[in-house]
Amino acid sequence: NLNEINYCLLEAYKRSKMKEKIMEVFNSFKKPLDYYNYSETVKALLEAEGFEESLKLLEEAKRFCTMDYIDKKYEKLSQERRKRYFNRWNFEVEFLRGRALKGQKNYEEALKSFERAKGFLKPSFQGTYMDNFNLHLAQLLKEMGKKEEAISTIIPDVLFEKNEENYKFFKEIYKEIYNSEEGIEEFLMKKKEEISPFAMDFTLKSYEGKEFNFKEISKGKVALLTFWFPT
Repeated sequence: NLNEINYCLLEAYKRSKMKEKIMEVFNSFKKPLDYYNYSETVKALLEAEGFEESLKLLEEAKRFCTMDYIDKKYEKLSQERRKRYFNRWNFEVEFLRGRALKGQKNYEEALKSFERAKGFLKPSFQGTYMDNFNLHLAQLLKEMGKKEEAISTIIPDVLFEKNEENYKFFKEIYKEIYNSEEGIEEFLMKKKEEISPFAMDFTLKSYEGKEFNFKEISKGKVALLTFWFPT
């Protein structure tokens, strides 16, 4: 499969920061191009510091992000799933655009793109660490001199997503703010209590239609929740 080979080449050229080669791969994709040809190329270009090239491709990729295009391409899918594509692709275009603008040190415009990207995330997606969104946003805020906002942005990821990169950035900015690494764990424990003192209540139906309220059935008990991937 030519596309699969090209995606492997993008990965190799990304690591070598060969943006000219990345563009050669992009131009060799089988026509007509689709959204993934653009998004995977842009991700490689960002690692290779091809910020100008990224912005140009993202402008072209916007044509795939309209509901009309998605409805036609995925007409056999449910409206809910088509809406997911719409939100996901628009989120990603704005997010990647923000990263490219950040690379060009156009911080104000980058922040606007990040904010637009956030608008395409459902509230339930905010804690899913999609594409390390919070980390990139926190790094941008730090470069803008907004260190307190940066540390607040990355803390949920540090607490609930065991990611070495998140924790390393958190320690770095904590030290800059407090001029010390002492008290980091105590600081995180306090923030954890502030962010998640209680589990959210919810009500779900069984296959038979019987309703179960989480607060009612778990009161005074230790509750284990198992989540299945929603399809």
